[in-house]
Amino acid sequence: MDGEISSSSFTDVLIVGAGWSGLYAAKYAKAEGLGIRILEDREDLGGVWNYTESKDQITVMRDTISSTSRAVTEASDFEIPESAGNFMHQRDVFTYLKSYADHFDLTRNIWFNCRVQSVEKSKAKAQWEVQTTDGRCVRSRHLVICAGVHQTVREVAPPITSFGGQVYHARDFKHFDDLHLTADDHLVVYGGGETASDIIESLVEKPCKLTWAIRDGQHFFRKTPKRPDQAAGTYDRWDNALDAQTTLLHQTVSNFNKSKPGMRYACNFSGTGSVFTFQGHGIASWINPADWFHDFFNKNGHTLDHVWNGRVQAAPGIRSCEGRKVCFEDGTDAEATHIICCFGYVPDLQFLPDWARRTPTHLLYKLVFHPDDPTLSYIGYARPALFSVPFMAETQCMWASRVWAGKRSLSDSETMRSVGYHDYQNRRAFFPNYTNPNLVNPFFYVKELRGLMGSSIRAWKDWRVLRCLFVVPFTPLFIRVLAGQYAKDEIKRLERQCFPTIYVQPGRKKRSFLFIFVYGPLALIMIGIPRLLRLDNLFDKIARGRMARDGTSTSSSLERGRVTDSHPRRRFSFWTGAIDRMISAILRAPKGE
Repeated sequence: MDGEISSSSFTDVLIVGAGWSGLYAAKYAKAEGLGIRILEDREDLGGVWNYTESKDQITVMRDTISSTSRAVTEASDFEIPESAGNFMHQRDVFTYLKSYADHFDLTRNIWFNCRVQSVEKSKAKAQWEVQTTDGRCVRSRHLVICAGVHQTVREVAPPITSFGGQVYHARDFKHFDDLHLTADDHLVVYGGGETASDIIESLVEKPCKLTWAIRDGQHFFRKTPKRPDQAAGTYDRWDNALDAQTTLLHQTVSNFNKSKPGMRYACNFSGTGSVFTFQGHGIASWINPADWFHDFFNKNGHTLDHVWNGRVQAAPGIRSCEGRKVCFEDGTDAEATHIICCFGYVPDLQFLPDWARRTPTHLLYKLVFHPDDPTLSYIGYARPALFSVPFMAETQCMWASRVWAGKRSLSDSETMRSVGYHDYQNRRAFFPNYTNPNLVNPFFYVKELRGLMGSSIRAWKDWRVLRCLFVVPFTPLFIRVLAGQYAKDEIKRLERQCFPTIYVQPGRKKRSFLFIFVYGPLALIMIGIPRLLRLDNLFDKIARGRMARDGTSTSSSLERGRVTDSHPRRRFSFWTGAIDRMISAILRAPKGE
């Protein structure tokens, strides 16, 4: 009966959107014994990961690979197959979401091709009433918005509007097969996010000239360690995932909320091959005014290879456009034929009543509950500076589902509104230069949600789990175990995730727990001593000096007229070169089979 389509129905929790967040919300609500219904305006689930060639529908591009690894992206209780690799092609993601919905029997609760037309709250009945464009009506006690942000593109504004060539938004491209470019074309890709990296990756094989312009700088982080034998811009999807190198032991020795002292040098080295690559790129045009970890990370840092070897020119923001002449903020200019704007998207929630829309998502209580009516909640609108949106969404659902089921209570509206505003001010202070008000420090945010869920000591009383907790990566599974919500057969999965692989060979599956007696002291030496000696600050100071002198702290895009290779280490002085070689001998693990 629950899956039957009727013109009118009632459910406990009504979810708008059947993407990653909507499926999580449905699964957790169902696990609490609540009735669920999902409204999806497309023909299938998956959200932006449901790829289509149609340009009328915003999706990922045809060749998109996830920018976050399997460990920090997959559901805490449903593994992504190892065959998908650590970083998944869009087809793998879609297949995984379909399998997730089938595994938890969610598909029969979805109404497809069902667009929301209007939403009202009946105060007399204390129910939400949702009208769809095909004439159906659904009533519910709780309304959960999981529609994501990919509905409306951010408008192209001056000075780009004065450009005399072709202007595109990233959403205009699913691939570049139909864009017939020649050596006479010069494309400027404008934006520092992961979409810009994806576009650069697709365009480097074309014969055109490429300039990558980033306003206000950018922090970069690579998916996997940079290996000396890899071609420019490539990486092994099955290699070590750098975003899974965040154990509780690491967080104890370093301070992840204060620019990771003692680890920053290792992060730069593992992603670029040199400790002198300031902010993960070492390019003066892209210096970000925020401290490390106090801004969003572009996790597709492998595309920097094309800048280091001169295939792509780096530029700061665009100051003005005169015909086809593009003038950049550093005084340089270029004659361009195309500008591709990677400015992102904004959510379209016009179907909500006016009173609900007056509180934007960044002022919600913990970015989830509407302070004026907590029966209205939002999942998936917290964007982490590192890790994945699905990670944040699942943690939100772990807490929110308990509220929907009446197991956890919320504060009064005035308090929630005050907390929402206070949290927003704290985020602005922590990320002073980032424009997305929903950007969160994932370590802060997940810790807050864990506290709101209620404490559990089950994991700390279970020896098989306890021996894993300090050496397992910061993942959805880790959070679920801390919440005490795990089955005995899942401990083996936790054990497989133990010990970040940056210090051991990739592909090594079985590790003795005796390794902790080596790994613990090793972490203290490799993080604690550099932190004590403030080596990160020293390396950053050297890098900034090089950038002030040469425009780069790594390889120039052109070194005295000669195109360099894709490795960032230029002809450093004897001592700095020796430092890189020494750290390489310590950190670099031989590539596994």
